Parts: sequence; structure tokens; C-alpha cells
Amino acid sequence: MSINIKKKLLISTYLKLFLKKGKQGKTEKLLKLSFSHIKKIKQLNPLILFLNFIKKARPFCEVKSLRVRGSIQKIPVIIKQNRQKSLVLRWLLTNTVTRNEKTIVESLSKELIETVALQSRTIKVCDEMHKLAELNKIFIPLKS
Repeated sequence: MSINIKKKLLISTYLKLFLKKGKQGKTEKLLKLSFSHIKKIKQLNPLILFLNFIKKARPFCEVKSLRVRGSIQKIPVIIKQNRQKSLVLRWLLTNTVTRNEKTIVESLSKELIETVALQSRTIKVCDEMHKLAELNKIFIPLKS
């Protein structure tokens, strides 16, 4: 699969997540405005920045609850790539909405820029997930 098709797929999945009720044209306009804001601030290609965001913020494992011998244990599980991408895009959406910026455009662009610099809330969420998996790695043999 070429890089262009991957970019289009990632952007379209983010737009579908972003769009719950409303018009798709409006969400596309917001994304384009945030990309132009990134270009104005950092003089970088926003599509490459978006792909770097997804690479840096992807979790490689998550914790699932399993019932083992009458008690519930949290067991770390490796995540597939599709799940990794969907988690990252969902975190981006929630962290963009919860930021205290004037507009969605500013908050989305700042979240993307800070994630590539490893300082955003999305990175913190990913690190928390990895720490939880690290704490519960002793329960991995219980899965089989």
C-alpha cells in the first residue's frame, strides 16, 4: 500500500471519528484549517506530522481483565495495528476536545505538535497504559 493511500485512510478514519452529528464538510474544513495552522507555526508538512503523531503515540500493549481462579486479574495483551491506530485517533479526539484553547483548530494543531515533541496528553495516556501493563506482566502466564 502506498504512503498516499495510507494518509488518506488515516485522515478519513479520523474524520469519521470526529463526525458524530453534523456535516462531513465542516469537519474536513476544521482539519484543513488545523493543518494550515501547523504549517504556519512550524513550517512542516502537516500530513507527515500526522503520520509521525500516529507512530509516536501508538500503544503496543493494553491490559484486559480476565477471571482466573475466582478473582479478576488484569493481563497485558499485545494489540494489533488496527486497534493501535483506532486507540490513538480516539485519544487525539478526546484530548483535542478537552484542551483549553480558543478553537478546535488551535487545540488540534497544538496536540499534534506537542505529541511529536513527546509532551502531549496523548503520550501521557499511552505511557500510563504501558506502565499498567508493566506492573501486571507477572500475570501473563495465567492467560494460557
